[in-house]
Amino acid sequence: MRKIYLHIGFGKTGSSALQSWLSLNTSVLEKQGIDYADLVPEAKFGQVSAGNGYVLFQAFQQQDFVEVERLITSSYFFSGNNNIAIISCELLKDLPKLSIQKLKDICERNAISVSPIAYFRSVYEHSYSAYLQGLKRSQATHYFGEESSDFRFPTIVKYVEKYLEVFADDFTILNYDEAKKDIYTSFSDVTGIHRKNIKKLRKKVNRSLTMEEAETLRRINTIHKGIFSNIISDHLIHSKPNLATTVFYDAALVNKMRADAGDKIEWINQQFNLSCPLAVDFYPGQESDNTVVLQRKSFKFIVRWAMNFKPDDALIADFAIFLHDFANFMGEFSRRDAQALRKRLSSVQKDLAARNLGVRGETPPGETTL
Repeated sequence: MRKIYLHIGFGKTGSSALQSWLSLNTSVLEKQGIDYADLVPEAKFGQVSAGNGYVLFQAFQQQDFVEVERLITSSYFFSGNNNIAIISCELLKDLPKLSIQKLKDICERNAISVSPIAYFRSVYEHSYSAYLQGLKRSQATHYFGEESSDFRFPTIVKYVEKYLEVFADDFTILNYDEAKKDIYTSFSDVTGIHRKNIKKLRKKVNRSLTMEEAETLRRINTIHKGIFSNIISDHLIHSKPNLATTVFYDAALVNKMRADAGDKIEWINQQFNLSCPLAVDFYPGQESDNTVVLQRKSFKFIVRWAMNFKPDDALIADFAIFLHDFANFMGEFSRRDAQALRKRLSSVQKDLAARNLGVRGETPPGETTL
């Protein structure tokens, strides 16, 4: 019987790094008897992706079960010789229970067993990391703990319950806090990967943010309303990929999470018989200093990005608006930077007019202020 190891996350537990590592070692794994379909080859260079399971997730979203079966039997077992395949995609955790059952049924019909794998981490640190991801990847503009979306633990427990109901003892939960120093060894131990000849990933993937970076991106998100979150945060992280970061601790939030999550964490520890039990938090007993004073240098990398970014037709109008508002914003920190941004805005406006992409014949954004 063939076997699929189905890595479903969970979020902020090193999935991007694992996917980059797996992509980097596709050929080595194939020689070991393990197929990892390299459907996102750019991942091997450290680019954040949804993993090779994204196309499977899309097929389920479209309820195209013929395509689901084709992917499972052909794409993921691509070599034609190996009996083990690895599929990785955090979005697979979002499948409804009926789709998860359908996945199991399709695999059983094709004599394939499935072992889902997920990493779990301490509740507080996961929540904070997910909040930072919102600053990097969406329009988040609030402070940590101000919105209910910052407390995602109940949703993660539902992911566990869904997969547990369908796969029972075949479902494996691993403690990310124990494994994160060498998540590749942890994953190898579960999937049977031999580390001999395996290439090492030399860089961090999708690192977290310092408190200054977090506050900088939060302020910038208020200007562009999330339109440029991905691009700007990628530029930041790629410029300093190995920067060390810390967790922001607030005693009231820690106590809230302990009260809300303590019983469920104990249930998970018992249900999965974790040798290294999960914790609600690693609060050191002292709150973090939340005083972050932003200066001109805090925005230096964004100014540099704005001066060099070349928007396509879909983004040029929004980019002009952003330049206008960012120039006004930077006037608080540096007249010189503000003037440079306005000069760049003038150039973008001329380009916008040349492309004939003005909105309904209106004056290009910010032109009247120059």
